[in-house]
Amino acid sequence: MDGNHERIIDLFRKFDVNKDGTLSHQEFKDGIMQAGIPTPRSCFPIIIREFDRDDSGDINYREFAAALKRYEFKPKTEGEHIDYEVQRAVDRCSCRRRFNCVQVGEAKYRFGNMQKLYLVRILSTVVMVRVGGGWQPLHEFLQKYDPCR
Repeated sequence: MDGNHERIIDLFRKFDVNKDGTLSHQEFKDGIMQAGIPTPRSCFPIIIREFDRDDSGDINYREFAAALKRYEFKPKTEGEHIDYEVQRAVDRCSCRRRFNCVQVGEAKYRFGNMQKLYLVRILSTVVMVRVGGGWQPLHEFLQKYDPCR
């Protein structure tokens, strides 16, 4: 079972307040709001139609997972993939003043208040940052430089 599947099932279970294995439309709306996903209330009928494909009034796990996978972001280039992973890691910052990360070129970033440019690459499945004469995993780099980690 891969990591994305586990995350989808965990989200489904979190939304399923009464633990009946399906999401009522109200449970779905409440779950979206509690998860902090910015969604205008006027969009809920459209979103619910996308998730409740059989129009049964409830959203089962298969419908839920299929809808999320239909709209999953899939980077087209290595540069998009790197940027997606860097932003995802930096977005975990919980400081009042967010840790800054600016892309200044293809796979080149400026982190925090540092003026130095860092080269970022993906090695196998790990996002790596060029530091000195070697490479360091992004999560270790951020642990060192992001004050809230």
